[in-house]
Amino acid sequence: MDQEEWLNVREVMNRVALGRTSIYKLMECRQFPRPLRMGAKSVNWRVRDVEAWMRQKICDRAH
Repeated sequence: MDQEEWLNVREVMNRVALGRTSIYKLMECRQFPRPLRMGAKSVNWRVRDVEAWMRQKICDRAH
């Protein structure tokens, strides 16, 4: 069984080249994957969700 890979907000910011505020604004508009709560003060995104979002953005630019 494969281990799920996770990213914290800083890793997401680096991967998608967006700031924290931009990521959260996109989430409010349902245009960015939502993180999963990992603890009282911790959220993480699945790598596969962030990568799928990036692939979709690339496809959107191509059309």
